[in-house]
Amino acid sequence: MFPKLSIKPLRDLVAVGQVVDVPSVLLVHTSVPASTVRELVDYAKANQGKLNFASPGSGSLDRLEMELFRKLEKLDMVHVPYKGGAGPAVAGLMGGETNLMFATAASAMPGIKSGRVKPLAVTSPKRIESLPNVPTVHEAGYPDLAASSWQGIFVPAERRAQSSIGSSGDPAGDEGPGRDGAPEERRRRGGHQRKPGRLRELRRGRDRALGADRKRSERHARLRVSQSWNAPTMWSANARAAAVAARPEGNTACTSTEPISQSGRSRTRCGSRALDGRR
Repeated sequence: MFPKLSIKPLRDLVAVGQVVDVPSVLLVHTSVPASTVRELVDYAKANQGKLNFASPGSGSLDRLEMELFRKLEKLDMVHVPYKGGAGPAVAGLMGGETNLMFATAASAMPGIKSGRVKPLAVTSPKRIESLPNVPTVHEAGYPDLAASSWQGIFVPAERRAQSSIGSSGDPAGDEGPGRDGAPEERRRRGGHQRKPGRLRELRRGRDRALGADRKRSERHARLRVSQSWNAPTMWSANARAAAVAARPEGNTACTSTEPISQSGRSRTRCGSRALDGRR
């Protein structure tokens, strides 16, 4: 039905759980002279090509159920698809636009309660509580028509596998069953197989990167400390005056301070000695 899907559901998705399971009901308009499935089949065979059936769309479950029914009994009926889901299709059946259809029990109940459509059978294995007098398709002699509209929760197989590994705390578990069974089964079917130990490699790479960043930060911190320790200290005017006052007596070779570098560090000379701005 969808030949160019970008994913393969059986391979790329993992079922988490089922949420609902709703059976279908075979409905006919009140104008159709049939009260059982067998009577409907006899009437349709006697009027090949004259009956039509509604559905919410070409790929819907309701249409597929009716196509299977037609195939089992070799019935010729016209398909009338409706836009907008089961609601418009059921409304069309209630209004007499079509003759019959399959619809979910939830969608069929308003028409059944109003008496504008007749239920002939339900597709569940057992009779449902809301329609206790309506037989199942198995009771009517059509066990192949048993079906239901179910919905569930699925997650990507890759995410489910990573979640399982993370909860177990064993990176090596990446080699166990993945998307659709054991590795041997995937190899036999030619399916996708994840590389063993891939998570372990990713985690090791992450640890190496974090370690490199940590070492780089420590090296920069040491460099800043070293630069701060070796930085020239600017002498204030009072410090220079104190240095001049502390020179040996008789030594008149002391001169005023003079800059000796672009950094602004000054030096005071007394004879052959030089007092600079270092601690």
